[in-house]
Amino acid sequence: MNGPIERVAIVGAGLIGLGWAVVFSRAGYQVTVTDSDPAQLDAFGERARAELELCAAEAGAGEGVDVEGSLERIACEADLAAAVGDADYVQECVPELIDLKREVFKTLDEFTRPDAILASSASALPPDEIFEQVSPESRARCLVAHPTNPPHIVPLVELVGGSATPPDLIEAARAFLAAVGQTPIVVLKPVYGFVLNRIQLALLREAVSLAREGVASVADIDRAVSEGLGLRWALLGPYGVEATNADGVRDDLEKFGDYTAAVWRELSVVNDPISEADIQLAVDGVAELWGDFSNEELAERRNRFVLRVRALKAAMAESTPPVS
Repeated sequence: MNGPIERVAIVGAGLIGLGWAVVFSRAGYQVTVTDSDPAQLDAFGERARAELELCAAEAGAGEGVDVEGSLERIACEADLAAAVGDADYVQECVPELIDLKREVFKTLDEFTRPDAILASSASALPPDEIFEQVSPESRARCLVAHPTNPPHIVPLVELVGGSATPPDLIEAARAFLAAVGQTPIVVLKPVYGFVLNRIQLALLREAVSLAREGVASVADIDRAVSEGLGLRWALLGPYGVEATNADGVRDDLEKFGDYTAAVWRELSVVNDPISEADIQLAVDGVAELWGDFSNEELAERRNRFVLRVRALKAAMAESTPPVS
């Protein structure tokens, strides 16, 4: 980039593309959305309005959200070349299929300005595989910016460079995404699944194993997180939790090191695929917990809850005096 980012393009108008459009437009940026499916573009304005109104309705979390102004900054364009041609920053949001992402980035290389930043929303695929068909000189403007789903509700973004991505591009993307209200972290080594999904899927693997073995019901396994671990995790990560469980993280890890190692030895190492039996256990357990809600209603309930937690965290950060 030779100048500030002013115009953003989003390739893919699904759930992730919608969330990114809300993120950028409510931060004041002009956003052009493109998709190969005309129906997605036809419905995009209505879907964006619903999400912006949700953000604006939540006290604290929606403070300063200009719904009408944000909508005016979003344009839909069916022609890919026209949508991305004058963009300073392009966020790819197509499905997690390597051949499709490669083809999209090859096309973006052709249609975008040579100084435009090209970011993928890939959640696991290695950057160098995604950018394989991009010209060598353009790979230096490509990176992965993997959002948490949905990005306008949960702010974490993982930044992952390819072998040709320079540190200053990572820093430019980090500064830009922080400025629009996200929380970027840098993945220093591009392992499959990055950081967030590796942690998330490690937990899911153990949950599936516990359910398979009949250790606890699916509903109670979920409660162990939502009414236990998750309440602390909304403020502190695993290292922060360990630090507050004892007299600092060193004290905790030294004191409980043998116990931790013993539990680790008992954890699931099963790597076989999810089975139909696993799926049915999950379906029945979720129905037990949340059967009174449709999936859409449950997702909206989750989004409202997360926005309120974020507002509470922001208020606490402003009102709590620093520890001396």
